[in-house]
Formats: sequence, C-alpha cells, structure tokens
Amino acid sequence: MLTRIFADNFKALVNFELRPSRLSLLLGENGSGKTSVFDVLGNLRDLMVLGRPVTDLFAYTGTRWDAREVQRFEIDVQSHNGTYRYALEIQHPPESPGKPFIRSELVTLDGALLYRFSAGEVQLSYDDESVGPVFPFRPDQSFLPNLDRSVAKKMARLAGFQDFIFKFWRLQLNPLKTEWGTSNQDNFWLGRLIARFIDAEEKPAGECSLLDLSEGQRVLAALYAAACGLVQPGAMLCFDEPDNFVSLTEIQPWLQFLRDALEAQDAQAIIISHHPEVIDYLAQDSLWWFERPAGPVIARPYEGNDESPLKLSELIARGAA
Repeated sequence: MLTRIFADNFKALVNFELRPSRLSLLLGENGSGKTSVFDVLGNLRDLMVLGRPVTDLFAYTGTRWDAREVQRFEIDVQSHNGTYRYALEIQHPPESPGKPFIRSELVTLDGALLYRFSAGEVQLSYDDESVGPVFPFRPDQSFLPNLDRSVAKKMARLAGFQDFIFKFWRLQLNPLKTEWGTSNQDNFWLGRLIARFIDAEEKPAGECSLLDLSEGQRVLAALYAAACGLVQPGAMLCFDEPDNFVSLTEIQPWLQFLRDALEAQDAQAIIISHHPEVIDYLAQDSLWWFERPAGPVIARPYEGNDESPLKLSELIARGAA
C-alpha cells in the first residue's frame, strides 16, 4: 500500500507530503493542487513502467517562483516484504531549458539498496544483498522498464516494487471520448465493454455496445468495471471526479462497492471530488484538505466538527469546514 507521497519543486507542490490510507478523499477548491498529486503519481508510473523520457514528463513543471534547478520525488510503499522507498531527482539545467535529466534514482527496501542510478551509472543489488551488475545508462530515461525478467529472478524484491507501480491506475472518465478499441493497453479505454441487461429471471435480455448507452451509463459501467477489474491485491486507483455524469442515487452504491472491493483485495484508492454525496459518504475515511493561501500547496488531515448538526458537504459549501 502507498503510505507516503513527497514532491518538491513540482508545479505548486513545494516540500509537499501526503500520507494516504486505504481510501482517501482529497478536498479543496479548484486550483488548490489536488490534481497535481495525481500528476506526480502518473508521471512516476509513466517513467518507471512505460519508459517515457524525462523531457516528456517533467519539462517546465518546476515551481515558477522557485529558482532551484532540482525537483525531488519520493514514494513509500508498504508490502509484505517491508517498506519500499523510491526517490527521484530531476535536474533542470539553466543552459538547456526544457531538457531535464535524471540526476539520481533510488529504490530501497527497509533501507537496503535495490537499485541506484547516479552519475550516468546503474547499480543493482541481488536479493542476498550482494552487489549486482554495474553499467552505464542514459540519464533521460529510467532503467527500470528495461529490467530483464531473467535477471529479475535474482532480484525478486525489486521486481515486487515494479509490480506495485504497474498496478497504479489514474482514471478520469470522459464518456464523450469513448472509443471502439485501443492501441495502448495502459490507457484505460472501455470502448469494447459490453453492457448486459438481466431480466427478472436473471437471464440475458439483450446486449448493446457501450456506445449505445447514455453518457452517464457509460461512466457508471466504467466505474464498476474499474472496481471489478483493476482492484487487485496491491493496486492503487486514483479517481478524478468519478461522480461526473452520475446521478445522486447511483454514486453511493458504487462507493460501497468500491470500498468492499478494496477491503477484499487489500487494494487502495484516492478520490478527488466536490460531490456532496461522495463527501458525506466518505466523511469517516481519510480526508485531506488542500489549500493555497500564499503560493505553495498545503494539505492537512481534515478533522470534522462533531458538534455541528450540518453534514460535511454543507459545512464546506458555507465555508465553515
């Protein structure tokens, strides 16, 4: 499970830290930095899993009022093996604007080195903590997507960290962009999903393609498909406004379905939402309040007002949260 996210000098995130739980809700006004957290996780996944170059992911993402040339990111992952820590430093040379490169990249398990890239050189460690291969590598991409699975048999701990990153999903559903198919399995497209309607005798009464449904039905089908198909042991799902296009009576049953799936599969989810039903239903879970009073994002655990007769969503709407 992801237990810590740290980002420094990334957009409005300066010395920023978030400690999510199994089900976390990010609250705050528009522009308060909630989506930037998802951007961090998405960029790190694309770097470590898809092998996308640093220039595609981090160019011009530094904090505008911060003159420092280095961005730093860390994530902590709790697993049955122990606690993984991934640390990444991105260098932005002033003489080459828009051409950042990896200054250092590190994966440890309970403090023991598993992987390190620094000064143009990769160092790997075997599971018995003996020194593994050391070789040069380019600084514009992460080596991790190139880890040979035959070699990884001796590096099962590092492969375990990769497996967690692979199970990270960011979902921002837009029914207006539903497609028939996909050329990239890492994009969560549901264009080929078939919706089955069950009659009173619990027999298929008919079929239609996803494109035959309304926008709201497409989103609801996608949400349940995500909760069924992507919630796997160790998975992390990030939902950005999942309540868009969904009616009031439909979102709460899905939230309960998602919560049950997370518990059953030992998985995790973070949700960004302004929807009153989502806010009130998740009021007893891990809530984080985002704000930007003077530039950098501040995120603090939200402590409810138990003495107020108002629902949390009403307190937020009145500015009393």
